[in-house]
Amino acid sequence: MKPVATRLLALAALVCASVVGAPAALAQGTFTPGTGTTANCNPKNPPTTFDSVSCTSGSLSVTMTAWGYTNTLSTSTAKTGWQQGRIGDFNSSGFGAYTGNKESTSDSQHAFDNVTSGCGNSSGADSGTVPLSTANGGCGGAVEAVLLDFGGTDIRLSQIGIGYVSGDADMSIYAWTGAASAPTMSSQTLKNSTSGAGVLDGWTLVGSKDVDALTNDLWDTGSNLYSSYFLVTTYFGATTGSGSSKLDMGNDKFKINTFTALCNGSCSPPPSQTSVPEPASLALASLALAGVFGVRRKSRRSA
Repeated sequence: MKPVATRLLALAALVCASVVGAPAALAQGTFTPGTGTTANCNPKNPPTTFDSVSCTSGSLSVTMTAWGYTNTLSTSTAKTGWQQGRIGDFNSSGFGAYTGNKESTSDSQHAFDNVTSGCGNSSGADSGTVPLSTANGGCGGAVEAVLLDFGGTDIRLSQIGIGYVSGDADMSIYAWTGAASAPTMSSQTLKNSTSGAGVLDGWTLVGSKDVDALTNDLWDTGSNLYSSYFLVTTYFGATTGSGSSKLDMGNDKFKINTFTALCNGSCSPPPSQTSVPEPASLALASLALAGVFGVRRKSRRSA
């Protein structure tokens, strides 16, 4: 084969490889609560709370539920004790939760918190719709958390926006890496730690951060962990670090006003399917191959 034909064949191979084997581009969804024009989570009727809240951004959707850990924390034994509460959408302050029947309507009690005493009276919050709990004085739990369920689409949680903080405000993020099925929170075990972040059975720590200086600011997680489920919790590990990097358990209160998820392709499960070649790319590949065959026919005629 002459050099021109060789070059054209190489070009055709390169074009075809790029059409068939090109990796899917990253897509993202940013989720924002509230009643403004950028809000994309429903239902939204502050300050009412709900069993769950669903959000949609482009082709990516997430369902949010609130949970409180009502058992006693232990550094030696993993224990169950999660109870579902109610999640609230508190305007620009962001998402918070009621997970105990005595939590009050003050900011610190409808935030995600780990306050276990002095939280209110027996009438509770949200017109008595929060499940009854006598553990931890009915305050909600030693750990409160929001479960993010992306409906089978594997994503990585790249940013968390903090809309409100009070007290110490230490936060942890965990990705579900357990069984192929969805996590069952009511049977999940939790264990405190003597050296670092707390341990959740079936979950892998994405990171922990002191967020008490991040009101209306973002935490860029830097995570490369992909999962369909993430748990954002108040911190329940050992005391580590100092200053603005200090992490310690207790007195944590925060609300989440935005979060961003990244996935491959169109964000439709599964995210790793081979993409369909675009018409323009197919046309380019066809022209390159036609050029190869044309040169070869001309070569045979002149031989």
